[in-house]
Amino acid sequence: MLKISLDDALLAKLYTVLPDVREVSVEIQATKCIRTSYKNLRPDLVAAIEADAEAYDNLVGLTVLPHAVDKPIDVLIDANYISNDNAWLGTIAHELTHAGHYYQLAMKESLDCYDPLILVTQWSKHWLFQMWSEFHARKNGDTFIQCLLKEGGTAPVLNADWQSDIEEYQKEYATSNTLHKICIYEMMLFLGSISARCDFFPEILDSDTLKKLFSANPRLKRVLTFSQQYDTLETVYPRLDELKQIFFQIE
Repeated sequence: MLKISLDDALLAKLYTVLPDVREVSVEIQATKCIRTSYKNLRPDLVAAIEADAEAYDNLVGLTVLPHAVDKPIDVLIDANYISNDNAWLGTIAHELTHAGHYYQLAMKESLDCYDPLILVTQWSKHWLFQMWSEFHARKNGDTFIQCLLKEGGTAPVLNADWQSDIEEYQKEYATSNTLHKICIYEMMLFLGSISARCDFFPEILDSDTLKKLFSANPRLKRVLTFSQQYDTLETVYPRLDELKQIFFQIE
């Protein structure tokens, strides 16, 4: 692994999107293999990592929590993904969002060890927290990329295929096991990206438009609205069971 140091100017830009990350000790590392580096950092979790090997091999970024809360959190970035465009910086913003969320939750629950936040079962409070964090990590990553483009003189552009993207996702969603953990994980990433677009293009993606677009799958609109409304750990923590109820509501 190779440590990545971000210059002060870039860090300042990140903190405008992720102000809570300032208080978290994080080390960003470039690696040729995220799964191998994860195992090296957390040898006690090798069995769990290998059980989901394919998923880890498809990642371009990963937040690795140490055993002890007082140790730095590692953010791993696929070395092959680092380039001159802004995509990999969006991934850093994504992973730093997770780092901030996990640290805040550990502090809130007075934990000495991060493991209760890693080794979770579906529908538990900590798993629901993970899904909420995925929404905001994707949103923050996309937002940071748009901010960098805007600062560089490139006006944010709404993908011409944005509506068909939503329609295509809903077709896949309608034929999937919508309560499977992978489906929900992908849902939260998708909706996080939609939320970032809503912020940049509110005149196009207003509430009425989204309601019409998601009319066939109202659960998606409910999850989107919930995640947008409760956008900090303090506000969502006592309401995580509400998120679970939304997932189980009949379409």
